[in-house]
Amino acid sequence: MGAKTSMFAIADGDPVAILKSNPQLDREACLATVRRLFPATRFDPLPDGDLSDTYPRNGELVVGCFPGLTILAHGSLVTEPSALDRRFLDFAAGRTMIHHVMISTVDGFAYGIWERGELRRSFVIDADSGTTEDIGPRRPFEEPFWAGEHQDEEDPPNPDYAGGAPFHPLELAEAALLDLFGYQLEGFIGPDEVQPETIPMMRFAPARPWWKFW
Repeated sequence: MGAKTSMFAIADGDPVAILKSNPQLDREACLATVRRLFPATRFDPLPDGDLSDTYPRNGELVVGCFPGLTILAHGSLVTEPSALDRRFLDFAAGRTMIHHVMISTVDGFAYGIWERGELRRSFVIDADSGTTEDIGPRRPFEEPFWAGEHQDEEDPPNPDYAGGAPFHPLELAEAALLDLFGYQLEGFIGPDEVQPETIPMMRFAPARPWWKFW
């Protein structure tokens, strides 16, 4: 698997339903979100991207603001949910917030859900450290994984890999994307799933200084 994410979403409704409604991108709201969350950095616009690429590099931002839903991707979001910078929670202002990080190079996955400003569910796992954060009750999509239903019977869990979890962290990460946002990046893509390539997102890069040393 080569898919990666580093994003959060703030929702006033069901993100899956909103993304399935072919929502219109609000460019002014995107610009306002960037200014609010990164007031000390000047960004230049890049060509639009889409929801299939929410792992920006080199300080870039990916932002999508739609009616009832804001999605932002940035490198600073690669952290455990409990350690997420407070400014993102303040920006959510009590609305439902979802954090999703998937790093294929380390078989790592983290996700968190806040409701009314409180962290209701957080789970973090990677190949080397196993589970490092597990807060709140499991969501229904997690249960089959913990029950071993996604375990390869010919390749039993290695106690030294991901803490011996009976599933692959990235498979759980893809299931979380499907449950929380209605799409997957790899594996079988069902006809009723959100097609992330059809959801436009604005992209920004930190502005280069006008001067340079010779």
